[in-house]
Amino acid sequence: MGNRQLAGAIPFRLKNNKVRFLLVTSTSGSWIFPKGGIEPGDTEQETAKKECQEEAGIVGKVIKRIGIYKKTESSSITFFLLNYRRPTKWVERKRRKRRWCSYKKARNLLPAKQRRLLDKARLEVQKLNK
Repeated sequence: MGNRQLAGAIPFRLKNNKVRFLLVTSTSGSWIFPKGGIEPGDTEQETAKKECQEEAGIVGKVIKRIGIYKKTESSSITFFLLNYRRPTKWVERKRRKRRWCSYKKARNLLPAKQRRLLDKARLEVQKLNK
């Protein structure tokens, strides 16, 4: 079995001058960022955007690569910062929940390994808003 490459997004928006991050539930019920396998012919950025549409029901613009999360020895996820634009058809609405959170709340809900990605995303968002 070869390496499984995945891509995901760290969606954010500004609401009332406060940054909010979007989390979705995994199939097991944990709070995570949207992510999925890269299909043949798709780029990492295309996959990140597609997973946001399917798993979270949102459309956004990829801003930049945030980092790589090593899932297993043979699997890694490249995460991108994604600026929320608008809602869209939510394909996985019946299978997942979604939640806009403050940085602090998101940090409490995320698995430990994804917190450093959130930390990096927060710094990038702060740079964008200066």
